[in-house]
Formats: sequence, C-alpha cells, structure tokens
Amino acid sequence: MHEPNIPRSKDTPSPAAQWCCRWATSVALICLLVIGFAARANQLDYYSLELDEFWNAELTTGWGTLHETMPRNVIFVPPAPTKLQGAPGWWNILSHYTNLTHPPLFSILLRFWRDAFGDGDVPMRMFGVVLSTLTILPLYATVAMLAGRRAGLLTAAVFSLASSSIFIAQQVRPYNLVIVLQYTAVYLMVRASNRPIGWPAAILLASVCLATVCTHYFSVVFLAAAAGFAGLRMDRTSRRRCAVAVAAAAMVFTLAWLPVMLQQRAMMTDAATSWMSDVDPNPSLATLYRLLDVPFRLLAAPPASAKLVTQLSIVWILIAIVAAWRRTELRLWLYLLASTVGFVAVLDLVQRTCLLGYLRYLTPAAPAMAALAVLLVPTGAAGWKRWGAWVVPLAILLAEVTALPDANKRTEPDFRPIAKFLDEQVGPDDIVVYPVDPNWKWMAGFLYTTWSHYRGEPMVRCLFLEGTADEQLAMQLANARRVWIVANWFDADAPQHIPRFQPLGGTSFPEVVTISEGRVAPRGPATATQQARDP
Repeated sequence: MHEPNIPRSKDTPSPAAQWCCRWATSVALICLLVIGFAARANQLDYYSLELDEFWNAELTTGWGTLHETMPRNVIFVPPAPTKLQGAPGWWNILSHYTNLTHPPLFSILLRFWRDAFGDGDVPMRMFGVVLSTLTILPLYATVAMLAGRRAGLLTAAVFSLASSSIFIAQQVRPYNLVIVLQYTAVYLMVRASNRPIGWPAAILLASVCLATVCTHYFSVVFLAAAAGFAGLRMDRTSRRRCAVAVAAAAMVFTLAWLPVMLQQRAMMTDAATSWMSDVDPNPSLATLYRLLDVPFRLLAAPPASAKLVTQLSIVWILIAIVAAWRRTELRLWLYLLASTVGFVAVLDLVQRTCLLGYLRYLTPAAPAMAALAVLLVPTGAAGWKRWGAWVVPLAILLAEVTALPDANKRTEPDFRPIAKFLDEQVGPDDIVVYPVDPNWKWMAGFLYTTWSHYRGEPMVRCLFLEGTADEQLAMQLANARRVWIVANWFDADAPQHIPRFQPLGGTSFPEVVTISEGRVAPRGPATATQQARDP
C-alpha cells in the first residue's frame, strides 16, 4: 500500500534540506568545541600552581592535607605531598578528606586523570580545560530545545570565548567539573519537561544531580532553580519518576556524606570569618558595587578604564527580568543566574564576606549569561533575518575576543623561581628549616609543598620548626653543612629561633619568602675550631 501523497507546506524544509541543516549544525558545533578548547588550552604552563591548586593536587594522593600535618621539631626527609609516586590507593582519599569545605568527587576523578595522563601542571590543568569545553554541548542542546539551533550555536559561541570560563578552566579546581555537571542536569530536566521520560532517564538525571552535589555544595541551589523551572512543565508521570529518583539520590548522599559535611561546617565558618571577610567599612554598599560588575565580568574581562560600562551591564539583566513576564525561554536563565550570583550576593550580605570578588564562585552563571545575551532580543520564526537579533551577541563576541589576552591573567606569585633557587643552592648534606608562624601554621608546609612539587631530585632533610629550637635540635643542625631558613617574607625574626645561627647570605622573593643561608655553630669553645675548618 502506498502512503497518501500529502502536500508539503512551503515552510516545511525538504528531507535533503533538513539533512544539510543537521550536518551544518554538527560542523559548526565541532568548530566551536575546537575554538573553546584552543582558547582554554593556551599557555597552560605560563603560571605556576596556586595555593588551592597545590592543595587539590595534594588531595589526590590519598595522604590528605599533608602540608598541615607535617611533624614539628623533627629533622626528617618529608614526602612530596603532591606527587603520586608511592601514594596510597585512590580509596584513601575518602578516609583522609579533612580540613576541607567541599565534597570529594573532584579529587577522585582528578586522581584517575593523573594516573592516566601524568602529574605535571599541564596534564592536571588539561582536566579542567576538557571539562570546561564539554560544557558547550549541554548548553547548546538546552538553548536549541528552547529557542532553536541558531540561538543554541550563538550561545555556545559566546560561552566558548567567555573570559571567566577561560580563567577558571586553566585552574586545578572543582568548578569546571561542577559546571559541566550542572548544565548536563539542566539539559536533562528541560528535556524531561518537553516529552515523557521513563525510569532510565529519571535515574540518569538523579545520578547527575548526585554527582553535582558531590562536587560542590553550592550546586544544591542551582539544581533547585532548574528543577523549579522544569518540574512545573513535566507531565505527572515524569514528575513523579524524577522526584522518586532524586529523593533516592538525596538519601544516598545523606547516608554516605552528611556526617563529614557537618564536620566541615567549622572549616566553612572559619573561612567566612577570616580570609573571605569583607574589610570594607560599608560591606553592604561594597557588595552592591561588586554585583553591578558581575554580568560583564562573566563574559569579558573588563579593562580598568571601563568601570562605568561594566556596571551599566546590569541594565541587561533588569531588561531580561521585565521581558521574562511574557517570554518563557528567558526565565530558566534568570533562575540559574539568581541561583548563583544572587545566592552568593545574599551570602555576602548575611556573612559580611566578599565572595562576589572571586570569579570561581560566579562562573556557573557564565553559560546562563551567554544565553541571556543571545535570547534577550526576540527573534521569532524569521527573526534571525533581522540585524537586531545579531548585533548584541556579535558585539559581545567582539568584546570577548578583545579581552582574550587578559582572560587568563593572574596576580598570584610564581613559585618556580623559588624552587629553582633551592634546587641550585641546597646540597644533600644541608638542612632546610621552615619556621611555623603561629598565625599562619599552614604556611610552612605549603612553602615546602611548592618546592617539592617542582623538584625532580629526591628531597633533602627538613625541619618544620615551631617555636625556638632546643639544644638537641641545635646540635643536629650544627652537623649540617649549611642550614637554610625558608620563612614568610614578613617574618624577619625567623633566624632568631635557631640558637647560634650564623648568617652567610640569602635572598628574598618579595611578598613570598625570605631565604636565609647560614650554619649553626657548635656549642662552647668548638665554635672557633668549626669556623676554622669550615670558613
């Protein structure tokens, strides 16, 4: 039996045209993935690791926060906290996850990545580059479902060159993993709101949500905002299946990790009241000014001279809020923006902190901001034929391209010259002393970690000195050929903690460390003999 000959509408493309459209879309999406990857992988080894990057590398070894638990007042050869050589199995990560404020999934996956590709800086950072690039896929798919393929491709293009995403992609931090998981969950939720889903799809959604929360606690608010948008649009059966699957995932998280999370609360409180505390005399006003900068900063690194322009970008969000009353496709992205930037702003106001000043807490909003940049100008069926639908996204792309040279710019110190200096000067018969500052007890172990990470040879004897060295320690130090004191750059009194320390030289790396070279004279009359033997 032949099918009836149904006349084709003028607006319905032919099968050949549909195939060409899908082929062109696939090619364009692959090109955007290549562009996004290239922008994120550029100059991966230009900067040394930062504090949190060293820390995340350290956690993958299964030894825990080793730089904070080094034995005090004992001369020994410590292990390299960030190196995988001789490290215990990955399962030890869970049992040594202490003094932290985030869940362990990122550390476990990074351990697998390092086992496969190496433990150098570039392989570790490449993990974030790959994850950030992959975020383009669920972002495109979500926008395409809501507003069409052209909007999806243009949103993916804007995000692929977003300065904030490029900046975070080059860092060994969990944010790249949490972002790709978040927007994968958003895609699955929006898809479930457009068509009925079965139990496998509901279980997949719940698994992605569980993985997201196991990467960063803040993602709970983000997922709740996405669920609020999609849940009301699901049919009753799909909503029930998703609710049951997500509830089961929440139960798994509660039983497996809630006790550890409660133990981490003290660390969270300490972080909020110490280095994240806002020292501005008017923290509420300071938070408002930071909030005005956020929309522009999410897409393009602004120059200092463009302060007024960046603050006026908040008008774009206000227009989107007004337009969202009539346009459903804008609401999802506003919800996601509020669940990240708005949530962080509320935390700053309540806790008197300055989280808005750190891009890493805001980067999950970058894909949502890219979508708003594309979708705010209404298009309709033939809207893409009008120049108004293209002018704003193209202007943002131009701003992003202009900002590319500064997209990955950092201000943190480079620890590689310090490690190179110690490698060249410290001999196998020397002892390196790291004074433990009472106010910065973690700093001594951290400074050692930076050296051991970049040192290719076996480590030498070290001493993490808390307080003043007693006579027994001084006698052991006197047997060394040289004693090197690596102290905070502001700790000018560090040599005074070692009795009979005789300075012979040293150097300083401004605002990082001061390195003093010397020796410890033997006790009593042997001092002159020792000096004659070892001038």
